[in-house]
Amino acid sequence: MYGRDKVSEILERATKTLSREGLEGEVVCNVSEEQTVRSAWGQIHQSPLARSLDITIYARNGKKSASVSFGDYNTKAIRSNVKRVKDLVAVSPENPYLNDLALQPKVLPELFLPPIDEETLGHAWEKKAIALRDAQFAAGSIRCVASGRFFTGLAEIGVANTNGLLRYSAFTGSVFSLVVTGEHHLSALATESHTRVGGISPEAVIAEVIEKASQARNLPFYDPFASGKGPAKQFDILLHPHALASWAQGLSYYGFNGLMVHEKQSFLSGKLGQMITGKNISLRDDWKYPGFPAMPFDFEGVTRMQIPFIENGRVRGAVYDGSTAKKANLTPTGHSLKGSWGSIPLHIVFEGGNTTEEELIASCEKPTIYVTYFNYPGMPDKREAVFTATTRHGTFLVENGRFTHVLPPLRFKEQTAEAFKRVEGLSPTTLVIEEENYGDFYPQSIAVPFAKITNCTFVGSNKYK
Repeated sequence: MYGRDKVSEILERATKTLSREGLEGEVVCNVSEEQTVRSAWGQIHQSPLARSLDITIYARNGKKSASVSFGDYNTKAIRSNVKRVKDLVAVSPENPYLNDLALQPKVLPELFLPPIDEETLGHAWEKKAIALRDAQFAAGSIRCVASGRFFTGLAEIGVANTNGLLRYSAFTGSVFSLVVTGEHHLSALATESHTRVGGISPEAVIAEVIEKASQARNLPFYDPFASGKGPAKQFDILLHPHALASWAQGLSYYGFNGLMVHEKQSFLSGKLGQMITGKNISLRDDWKYPGFPAMPFDFEGVTRMQIPFIENGRVRGAVYDGSTAKKANLTPTGHSLKGSWGSIPLHIVFEGGNTTEEELIASCEKPTIYVTYFNYPGMPDKREAVFTATTRHGTFLVENGRFTHVLPPLRFKEQTAEAFKRVEGLSPTTLVIEEENYGDFYPQSIAVPFAKITNCTFVGSNKYK
C-alpha cells in the first residue's frame, strides 16, 4: 500500500510539472493490488498476486486536450510524459465540451471513512486455501467436484489538478465464489462478498452450494424445449441476486449513463418524470450504502452524488461527467471515469421489499423458473433495454411452492421496462461486489434483492450432448 502521503506527493509533482509547461489539467493515480486463490477440479492451481500503478495525465491548453498513461512515478518519467502530452495537445482538435477543472471542496467525505482492514490487506492466504480445501471435501461427500476462487483486492485512487484540488481514497473488497459440478451436467453456484475478508463466512458459502448441488442431484431433469427450438415460451421467474445483479449491471452501462441518455440511446431518454415500471421498482446510485467499497469522488475530483434513476416506477435521472453535463446543460454528478463512453454508476442499489426467498418460492403455484446466475449477459437493443442472457449454475422448475425439476441452461430475452412492470415480489437487498478486474480493482458493487417476475420469455435451451 502506497498510502495517502506518497500518492499525494506523486500527484503534486505531476501537477506542478504541468503548470511549469504552461498547461492546465488533471492527474489520476490508481494503485491496485489483487490476490486470488483459484481451484479447479478440487486442486488449487493458481495463487497470483498482482500489483499495478497507473498514472494518467489529462492536459489541456485552451480547448485543446490530450492524455497519456504510464506506470512509473519517478521525476524523469513524469517530466518526459508531460512533454509528450504537451506535444499531443498541440496537434489535437478543439473540444468545446471540456469539463471544468474542479475546485477543492470544503468538505472531504473520504476523511471520515473507516481505516483499511489489515487482514484484507494481508490477503489471508491461509484462510483462502482452507476454504477451498473444505469446499472440495464437502463436494466429494456428494460425489461432486468443487472449483472456486477467493479474491481480495485493495485500491488507492488519487486525483489532483492544476487548480489546487487533491483528493485520495482507499478501499478493499473480498469475494468467495464456488461452483460445484457433477454427473449429468450438474452445476451449482454460491458467492459471498464483503469489504473485509473477515466478513465472509466460507462455511455459509460451502453449505449453500452443497445444498443446491444436492437438490439438483435429486431432482428429475426437464427441458422445456426438448422437442426442438420451437416458439418462445413464457414462464414466471424467480431471480437470485446474482442473476438480477447482471441485469442491473447492464442498465448501469447503457441505461443510467448520462451520455447514452443525452444521445437518445438509453431507455430513459426523453422520459424524465414518466412512469415506466411498476411502483415497486426503485434504483439509485449510492456510494454511502452500507457494505459498499466507498469511492466518494470521481476521476475529475468531483464529489459523488447519490442519484435516483427510477423512483417508485418514475424516471428521475442519470449520472453525468463534466463533459456530458456541459453538453446537456446539467450539473456533473461526480461519476466521471475519464472515458469516451460517458459515466457509469459504480454503486447500484435496487431497492428490495420485505418478502423472504422462502416466501417467494412458496408463492409459486404455476410452473416458475428459478434462475441462479446469468451467463453472457447482453443488451442488443439499448434504446429498449432488451436484456439477453443464458441461465447457468442452477436453473430449476418450481411448482406449488417446491422445486420439482432441474433444467438445462435456458436462453432468456426481456424488455426491461415491461418486465419491471410485472415484478410481483422482492426480498430485502443482498450485496454483490464485482469479483476481480484483472489489474485494476474498482469499487463496483450492487445491492439487489431476490425478485419474482411474471410472464418472462425464454427462446430456447442449450441442449446437453
